[in-house]
Amino acid sequence: MGERHFDLKSADGTKLRATAWEVDSPSACVLWVHGFAEYRTRYDEFARYLNGLKYSFVALDLRGHGDSEGKRGFIRSFDEYLADLSALVDWSKGMAPAPLVLGAHSMGGLVLARYLERGEFSRPVEAAVFSGPFMGVGMPVPAWKQKLGAFMSKIIPGLSIPSGLDPALISTDKELVQAYASDPKIFKIATARWFTEILKAQDKAIAEAGRIRLPVLLCQGLGDQVVSVAAGRRFYDGLGSEDRTYQGFEGLYHEILNEVRPAREQVYATFGNWLKKRFPG
Repeated sequence: MGERHFDLKSADGTKLRATAWEVDSPSACVLWVHGFAEYRTRYDEFARYLNGLKYSFVALDLRGHGDSEGKRGFIRSFDEYLADLSALVDWSKGMAPAPLVLGAHSMGGLVLARYLERGEFSRPVEAAVFSGPFMGVGMPVPAWKQKLGAFMSKIIPGLSIPSGLDPALISTDKELVQAYASDPKIFKIATARWFTEILKAQDKAIAEAGRIRLPVLLCQGLGDQVVSVAAGRRFYDGLGSEDRTYQGFEGLYHEILNEVRPAREQVYATFGNWLKKRFPG
């Protein structure tokens, strides 16, 4: 069926941009949530790989990202991200009866975790897949910085501050790193309120992981210095799912779906094989 772009509206009226890579009679539909500061069409290659396995793939830009409305890197509440994902799930009702799988990378994984833990679905969710979920930062945040962030979040919530993310830590693929660093759609700031909302969401995601009982695949690059690999593992260990799979990739960095070849193909195959066992079509 091909690729198409469309708009959604979140609960508060914020316009969100999304893209669907669709196939005829899909074995499942995968809805995807990107990471912080990036955007949906960076997953074009992965989407087409899953299309080849008879899965439709749909991704949106969260508010403040990519082609969606909103101040870059700003939220008043983490619940706004959950509302954005809910809007995409609501839209996907039109793709039934294909089973629904939710997937996400990095901060999107934190959004997905909290969405699943809330359990307020407008249609059944059959499985979830995670790539390097942002359950904690790669380097500890000093206590003074956390206190300053909390203070500024109350008085100037929209204050923009440098994110401090080193593009070299994204992937071991140097060409990908250069493209990431020069991409005008990828912003390099965060905001005070975003910072405090993320920290609260991370604590809740790990504490309430047991509420997630559907099949889960969680993959991480063991060389990831952007997010905490240990925190991702704690989240995984706390899951209530009987059907759960963990895969760590030695030497790979944060964006395992954008790593050097042939490692990239190995990561793709891990996701693809896991899905095929559960949704063979």
